[in-house]
Amino acid sequence: MKMNHFLLVSLVIVSLAWCGFCDDRSFLHETPENITTTITPSTTTTSIAPNTTTTGSTTVTTTPQPTQSPLEPKKYTWKVTEGNNTCILLEAGFKLTFNYLEDSGTEVKGYVLNIPGSNKTTANGNCSLPQQKQMISLSFFEDWNLNLTFIMNTTSDKYDIGMVTLDYRITPKYFPGILNASGEQIANATDPMFETDDHKKFVCLSNQKLFHNVNETNGVATIESVMLSFEAFRNSPSTSFTDNAVHCADDEVSQLVPIIVGAALGALIVIVLIAYLIGRRRSRRGYESV
Repeated sequence: MKMNHFLLVSLVIVSLAWCGFCDDRSFLHETPENITTTITPSTTTTSIAPNTTTTGSTTVTTTPQPTQSPLEPKKYTWKVTEGNNTCILLEAGFKLTFNYLEDSGTEVKGYVLNIPGSNKTTANGNCSLPQQKQMISLSFFEDWNLNLTFIMNTTSDKYDIGMVTLDYRITPKYFPGILNASGEQIANATDPMFETDDHKKFVCLSNQKLFHNVNETNGVATIESVMLSFEAFRNSPSTSFTDNAVHCADDEVSQLVPIIVGAALGALIVIVLIAYLIGRRRSRRGYESV
């Protein structure tokens, strides 16, 4: 009887552990929100009309402005198309983290703004830049731009993100109570990242820092991608990613986790069953001797 109780409790623990692990990985199946605007290499400015807030008998007119984004950004899809060719597909969420000093003297660290999707961000780009380059530019917050430049190595038939540039504005409109509104700022990252084989897409479900400046005191400290996928140097009218993919190193490590956990749980089940069978044999011998 004790052995039966032990088997039952062990199987319940194994089941709960496995279900808990599956729930933790549910984020891998988040459905993106797609943006299917045909892009031409031109600059588009989005205007946001003011809205009116009424409190009691006082009416205050305010202009909509970004506020800190406590949640992980959603994943959106953008593309660059010239003629009938969609040369770049980009799918990701982007999180921008800032440090700045308030006029009260308080140091603000880790102020987060997510790049919006839907009709609040437009994409432009160029499929035929010199020196085997292509570029996609995301325009948001009226006058902010995030540019990703892809560079092809014709010798190795591989390409990567060769440059990340954020053009943004340090103003009270975006940073409440800021002391030093220094205006336009540009952040650049020029180290190649995410090398990918030609005719393949790059996928990284793990968060990745595209730009990181730990010493920044009045501007952007990090540019981070969430569930990133991209495919550049395409020669197709299709707006669907290829099935062939190169995964980032962090994803390859994370994919080992379910294998290890599954193997450990399987081994535990085998041990429990063996212990149960041994216990039953001993109990039968005890009955026979009586």
